[in-house]
Amino acid sequence: MRTKLLKSDLRFFLLFIVLGILLWKPSYSPSSEQKDVKSILVIRPEQVNTYLAENGLVAAKMLYSEKNFYLGLLTMKPESKAASHQHDQETEIIYCFKGEGAFTCDGKDFKIGSGMLAVIPPKTDHSFRVTSPFKNVEALQLWIPGGPEKKYLSWKELY
Repeated sequence: MRTKLLKSDLRFFLLFIVLGILLWKPSYSPSSEQKDVKSILVIRPEQVNTYLAENGLVAAKMLYSEKNFYLGLLTMKPESKAASHQHDQETEIIYCFKGEGAFTCDGKDFKIGSGMLAVIPPKTDHSFRVTSPFKNVEALQLWIPGGPEKKYLSWKELY
């Protein structure tokens, strides 16, 4: 049962990524010579900014950000947490690939760990805490549409 649930969750996550890509409208305008050429956006590691929270416990690597969606890599050290908050318009999707944590919503804990997916609808109060005592939580973070990631720009830029 657990394997089927994970496969189902992964399909749901991939569906959101595909939808975001299909809705993607490039923010650049190709020159007249390029209009017949299809384009693929390739982002190199040196083009990606990583930001560190003031407490030094959370890092956000902003892989791709635009109006329709945001994709980033979130790293949270043991015992770190995100206070209760909500996103007015954005669905937040977290795919955890390392460590363990728990979301709290309406007084209930929702545990998440490696290979698990969490989908948080707009206007849902939620908080998060790392529960693994010795491992960071590393997760892909997706917001549809994008916007909340702008808070990372106020953090210390690492590289």
